[in-house]
Amino acid sequence: APSLPACRRGMAAGSASASADISSPSSTQKGQRNHMPNPKNQQNPTANGADHSMVEEEVADLQPPSPVPEPDEAEHLEAVKAFRESNEAKEKILLQLDEEIEQYKAKRGAFNAEINEVRNELKSHREVLREVAKEREKLMEEVKKLQDRNKLNEARVQKMRKELRSVDVMEIDQMIADLNTKLETNTNDLKTEKEIIREIKKLTGDKERIKEWKTERDAVAEKKKEIDDLYSLRKSKTENFNALREKEKELVSRLESLRSGDGVPDGVNPSQKVTDLLGEKAKVIEEIKANRQSINNAHVAYKIKMAEYREYKRALASYERKVEKVEYRKRQAERAAKAEKLKEERKQRAQQKQEERKLMDKRMAAIAAGCQLFVGGLAIRCTEEDLSSYFKDFGTITDVYLVRDNDTKLSRGFGFVTFSDKDSAHATLKSLNGKENKSLCPLHGKLSIRFAEKSKTQIEWEKQRAGQSKKASAAKQSPAASSDAVEGDQDDEKDVEEAQPASNDLDEETGTDDQNGYSEDTASPGACDAMCCY
Repeated sequence: APSLPACRRGMAAGSASASADISSPSSTQKGQRNHMPNPKNQQNPTANGADHSMVEEEVADLQPPSPVPEPDEAEHLEAVKAFRESNEAKEKILLQLDEEIEQYKAKRGAFNAEINEVRNELKSHREVLREVAKEREKLMEEVKKLQDRNKLNEARVQKMRKELRSVDVMEIDQMIADLNTKLETNTNDLKTEKEIIREIKKLTGDKERIKEWKTERDAVAEKKKEIDDLYSLRKSKTENFNALREKEKELVSRLESLRSGDGVPDGVNPSQKVTDLLGEKAKVIEEIKANRQSINNAHVAYKIKMAEYREYKRALASYERKVEKVEYRKRQAERAAKAEKLKEERKQRAQQKQEERKLMDKRMAAIAAGCQLFVGGLAIRCTEEDLSSYFKDFGTITDVYLVRDNDTKLSRGFGFVTFSDKDSAHATLKSLNGKENKSLCPLHGKLSIRFAEKSKTQIEWEKQRAGQSKKASAAKQSPAASSDAVEGDQDDEKDVEEAQPASNDLDEETGTDDQNGYSEDTASPGACDAMCCY
């Protein structure tokens, strides 16, 4: 197992490297500063084709590292200390076991000599027992063979007896004499005589078989007697074998008592005790090895945790740098989108201003030509469509403008209608001025129509157009002065644009419209005489 100072040095080095990775300004923070993109060198994301949605997807795909807790060095050292204290206690136990083992080894010599003596006696006794058992088995086999053979002889004797009419020789002789007398005295036919002769021959043969039967019967009786003698001998051998088995049991019991310690004065078997102590010693040694392995495992696990923690801190720092880069790119993309939006809005405003200027030039030209009429006495619900649909019967209408309230967006009671020619405007003025109109005016209201008056802006516009006409005619007469005239026209146009307001919205504080040149004092039909057109 590694020593504790080496472990502390490793942990101190790990803590120092972890601290350097976490809090050192020269590592993490300096790396962040070095990796921060320079706005001056950063190209426009829109120009490079970057999209805000792509940045959002990149932010969504960026996953933070899984958090790893910081290892507890004190807890690790406490666990290692506990394992070392346990090993020290177990080493003391080993010393005690070694002393006991030496004591019982000294007693084991005499004890083993006694056990060997009993074991040798038992060995020689078992050899005698095996010899007796062999003799008994041999007798058993011999008896079995004799019995089997004798059974065959008895069966043959019985069969021979069944074939004989009688086992008495005198009786057989009498039967033969009777047949001879019958053959000599009686007058029998040839067939009967032949049968008597065959019977006499058969009885004569029975006399010989009787002798053979008696011989076989006597042999069987002798074999039975021999078998009985063998049985008696086997019985004596069995008794001797049983006596030897009893003595064997006594020796085995004595040997077992010695092994178990019952036959020992102090009741402890030295050999068994030495074996038990060696087993305990082996267990203690295994426990010490296990503790040392646990210490090594604890060191390795702590080093792994420290390495994982340092790796987590580095990954976290990299993740934060990436997040900061992505956030920076996101802000750049938002700025670029906002700038593009503002650019588009400026473009739209410029187009709107250009259209308004064209419309203003058209209106001012119509006023200068006497084609625009002021229409007063209108209802608050009147709309441009109502004016256009009503006045289109009197001529071609080029423009309709209805003045509305900034807050309510309702009509302020007057508006302007522009015709394509002056005659249509004159005819409309003569026909409709001072007349009641239910579709355009309130109940019992009358239309107030007259030519639109020129405002200060209108007068300046007409002067400017007159000046431009003079310069254009002078340019035709003198080509050399054409460039100066064009530059003068451009300067005049700039002056007119600066003089004109940026939009035609009403000023909420003053309630005036510089383009149209009227005020709220002229909003009512009765005050129309004091109003100037735009």
